[in-house]
Formats: sequence, structure tokens, C-alpha cells
Amino acid sequence: PNLAQNIEMQAMSAVQHQEAMGAPTVLLVNHSLRLILSRFLRRSLSQLVVLSNLELSDNRHIRMTATIGGK
Repeated sequence: PNLAQNIEMQAMSAVQHQEAMGAPTVLLVNHSLRLILSRFLRRSLSQLVVLSNLELSDNRHIRMTATIGGK
């Protein structure tokens, strides 16, 4: 339960930061976690788009602004 709560709180913080910068709210995750995290975060962060690393084209440039998970 604590891990799930921590991930949700960190995701909320990251979304607020992205929105304050006027940047898209996208969470990029490993393909095996995409469906699980998308469903889990949808209820509290409906504006967050969860994408798998396999859904990005090779020529797409991304900029990481936050990391969630862990301690």
C-alpha cells in the first residue's frame, strides 16, 4: 500500500510541475508496466498520458523532467 501511495503522490507532483511549465503531462514507462500504471493512475490523474517506451518512434526526442517510483 505504501508503494502505491508513494507512486501516486510522486506522479501528482510531477504532473503539477509539468502543468506549471506548460508542458505535456506524459509518463513514459516500460512496456510491461504501461497498462497497470495507466489504469492505476487514471482515477486520480485523468489528464496524465501513460506511454510505453515501445510506443515512441526512434526519431522522437524526449526530455525527462521527473522520475517517479522508489523511495
